Amino acid sequence: MRVRNVFVAAVAAVAVLALSGVGSASAAPQTGGNGVSPMLLDGQSFLEVKDNGDLIRWGAGYQNAQVGNGWGDARLITGLGRTPGNPQRDDFLEVKANGDLIEWLGDNTGTTYVPTQVGTGWGDARLITGLDDTHFIEVKNSGELVMWTWNGSNWVPSHAGDGWGDARIIVGLATNDFLEVKANGDLIEWTDSGSGFQGKQVGNGWGDARLLAGVSYTRFVEVKASGDLIEWNWSAGSYVPTFIGGGWDNARLLG
Repeated sequence: MRVRNVFVAAVAAVAVLALSGVGSASAAPQTGGNGVSPMLLDGQSFLEVKDNGDLIRWGAGYQNAQVGNGWGDARLITGLGRTPGNPQRDDFLEVKANGDLIEWLGDNTGTTYVPTQVGTGWGDARLITGLDDTHFIEVKNSGELVMWTWNGSNWVPSHAGDGWGDARIIVGLATNDFLEVKANGDLIEWTDSGSGFQGKQVGNGWGDARLLAGVSYTRFVEVKASGDLIEWNWSAGSYVPTFIGGGWDNARLLG
């Protein structure tokens, strides 16, 4: 297993501007478990893999730091949140081009991550998204939806659904809550109140969404086909968009 070069290079934050002309989204956020999915360090963090293989961590105020390179063979990534204990450490998953599943555990600084291979044979995983530090969702090439749960020593799968062939993007928000962008541009919220995930349409016009990453159970970010970065926040009964900045054309993965 190759350990990547890890280092820090902080750069300036991007400006927050006004927004118009984006897809719609309206759905009450859910809470449950730890209440968060992705790279929750401060409720404002996510990871980006660039076309050149750089790994970037984006934090509060959209300050960023390069935390790795050589990520050209990463096929999928997703944040899992923060591990319990003292200190708490951020945690994310990578599916490599060769089908290996790698779990990366942070050192509580947001700058260094240590890899552990936790699976093989992930070549048929088409989409993944974290729900919290012990749960993530996978959509297989076959269209099967699988819930993965950490039992203390291994990731254990359970069948959660079929017919997900038209899911284009998924993004976790909380233990019992994630969003799906369908091939036709519909935005679907999936929630589980104890009897399995149930979906409802909460938006449309999402055909130009290219990448999504959850930030907290009330916030996620979107990279549009135009290269714009949009932040979506829950407010007064719907998700409200804010334009963060352009130039995200070279973002290959978010998580």
